[in-house]
Amino acid sequence: MKHIPLGLALAAALAVPAAHADDLLPSPPAESALRAAFDADLNAAAGSTAKKGKVTNALVGDADSFGREVQWLGLLSAALDLQPNCSPSAPGCVPLAPSPNLTQFDLPDLAVLTLPAGSSHSLVCHLQTPAGGVNFANPTTARVRYEFEAFAVYRIESRVLRGLSHPGTGQPYNGVIEIPIAAALAEGYAEPGDYLTQSFGGTRACIGGLVSRQVLMSNFGLSEREATQFFREPIQVRMGIRGQARFADMAYLRIGTRLTGD
Repeated sequence: MKHIPLGLALAAALAVPAAHADDLLPSPPAESALRAAFDADLNAAAGSTAKKGKVTNALVGDADSFGREVQWLGLLSAALDLQPNCSPSAPGCVPLAPSPNLTQFDLPDLAVLTLPAGSSHSLVCHLQTPAGGVNFANPTTARVRYEFEAFAVYRIESRVLRGLSHPGTGQPYNGVIEIPIAAALAEGYAEPGDYLTQSFGGTRACIGGLVSRQVLMSNFGLSEREATQFFREPIQVRMGIRGQARFADMAYLRIGTRLTGD
């Protein structure tokens, strides 16, 4: 058997119509941003005072959170194990299908966190850190394609979302929106008899946030009043792990996520 280290490879966020994780707040066009900055300089030169209320998205990209202090909102953690055999009582363990069959897994509610009403002003941010590894084995006499991918899936629940629907698809939210964020990816080709291994690490940090007031309006179709009310109500976050594997001999993944707000 041949041992070949593959190195580190982390997945880009899963692109879905409603949201694709960490890049949900694009910067304003450069021309607009420069124009806003020029206007701000003119106002300052004219003697106007610079107040936070005067800051716009065109000027800073995210006016809602500008100048606000970070609030630490808690911790979620989840574990996944792929094994040839699992004990019925082992949480987070998924038995591997015999090669070359695909093993799919969807483990919801591995961790749950409830934020009291008013915990954050305009966004909930994530600091998601996966750690783990996977081994692949090719017991066949042909070249095969192997794969392992896993996403942390966050189900965000709020009574503000009840009775609302996605503006593009018309599908009702039923009080829940779902945000998947990539945690691990390994894929490639293995020759007969190959035994391959890979480890995972790294952190995904906020950018557009797990959910924000701006994203609720632009991506999920909430009105300004509904998006503001969303953060005035309790918010529940349920964390699971979803993905698939082929030609994996074993795999484990641990995901820790800290949430912050403004």
